[in-house]
Amino acid sequence: MSNISDHFFRQNEIQYSEDIDFQCQLIDAIAIDEEPPEEDGGFSYNFKGEYTVYFFGVTKKSETVCIRVSGYQPSFFMNVPDNWRSGYNGDTFQLQKHLTSKDATFVDNWGKKKKIKWFNSRNIKLRTFKAKKFDGFQINEHHNFVEIKFNSHIAMKQTYRYLDSIKSKILKVPGVRQIPIKLYEADIDPLLRMCHKSNITPCSWVQLNKGRFTCVDEYDKKSHCQYEFNVNWRDIHPYETDDIAPFLVASYDIECTSGDGSFPQPTRPQDKLIQIGTTVRMFNNPEYELNHIITLKSCNKFTDDPNTIVESYDTEEEVIMAWQQLIQRVNPDIITGYNILGFDYWYLYERAQMFGVEEEFGYLGKLNPDKFENEFIKGKLISKLREKSLSSSALGDNKMKILDMIGRVNIDLLNFVRRTQKFKSYKLDFVSTKIINGEIINCELMENGLCRMSVDNTVGLFKGGYFSINMKTKIELADKDIYIADDENYFTLNGSKKFLIEDFEKGKYLYVKEDLTQLNKEKCRWGLSKDDVT
Repeated sequence: MSNISDHFFRQNEIQYSEDIDFQCQLIDAIAIDEEPPEEDGGFSYNFKGEYTVYFFGVTKKSETVCIRVSGYQPSFFMNVPDNWRSGYNGDTFQLQKHLTSKDATFVDNWGKKKKIKWFNSRNIKLRTFKAKKFDGFQINEHHNFVEIKFNSHIAMKQTYRYLDSIKSKILKVPGVRQIPIKLYEADIDPLLRMCHKSNITPCSWVQLNKGRFTCVDEYDKKSHCQYEFNVNWRDIHPYETDDIAPFLVASYDIECTSGDGSFPQPTRPQDKLIQIGTTVRMFNNPEYELNHIITLKSCNKFTDDPNTIVESYDTEEEVIMAWQQLIQRVNPDIITGYNILGFDYWYLYERAQMFGVEEEFGYLGKLNPDKFENEFIKGKLISKLREKSLSSSALGDNKMKILDMIGRVNIDLLNFVRRTQKFKSYKLDFVSTKIINGEIINCELMENGLCRMSVDNTVGLFKGGYFSINMKTKIELADKDIYIADDENYFTLNGSKKFLIEDFEKGKYLYVKEDLTQLNKEKCRWGLSKDDVT
């Protein structure tokens, strides 16, 4: 990989004092039971898995943060009879003894009955309290509840399965009367409940108070972040500010060839991946700009811009892995693109599978899978392609091919445009023309033979780029005529509706070879067009 200036990727060697309050804005989170199941789907009797949350965030200086939150116990509630005994050797004790015995079983995802054999008193805790019921008419009365707490999320889920699988809905506990099973809040994700109890919200700012967290040494880090901290869940607090952190946003697009001229398919060896272009921007910081392109075979030099980097490789496998390495080095918080959840990720992953490097390619998140010894957790942290279906009355049925990256947020602009705009077509060329455009003020021929087109803005345009001209349709209204954009009508010259920008002056002029002086400025607008790779 070519050397990328330190300005364009986040260094890891950053020290922070535990004697100073720390703030960052959250962007992603993942919960892990840090001792995973054995191969047979069960756990050892002395299972000590701990429910752990990893938060990922960004500071005001755009430094990456990983916060390992421990100490929180997933739980749900069970309504118990009014004459419930909670003292020593009472009903609560007997219920806990039953739930941690070998008599409790659950039904797994394949319909098989299994014993909850891994529980012991260290993995499950019960407490009895009185509270009001939210459901039904209760005359403001308080009722007995038992909160069942677990060390791990898997223990919580499978205990719920055990209780929910009892068809009679009556739990028979030796030494205790029969207990009607009525559970509360058993289907709430523990991560959401923990955030609620901590009064923090997703994508909010949080603060770690000085002296209440510990910094993780570089050698012991489990993430690729510049800061990594350990903190108890009770010591992460909301931080009030209206600021938006300077997130790093990487936008990418791939180009493929087709062996027979049809639409490229990743499973056909001849449909090669030939380019991966990536632009990196920092939110609210126009000075941070990186343009990066990876090509198969050689590429002609096309710019002297020091912020533009071109890398060329001899094989597709090298191209794919070079992009994976770029993501890890630049370490973006957000990855965007157009139809990346419908095509690009799918194509990249399928080609990686074809060359047998899907596992290496899957090291795309901010957690380092190699820092986790157990293969179950390691496999969970490696990015894999999964298909998700969404249906709505507005957008219809949609299938998305998602490549999860822990610590990073993927945003497909196609889905955003479809949700917010009504167009006859959602092809990128059409959408770019409709969204990024402007008025044409005047056209005149210059002495050098170029045509100078005066425009009201040059957003998205650059030397070597393309634009099209959308002709407006005339509508007669009473005493005047107005013109509106016509999706079907483009100005063409010499058989082409796209024009190459030979030069431009930012915000003012575009220079083209074609003579466009015949244009009626009241009847047309320019619109951004993409380059067609041939």
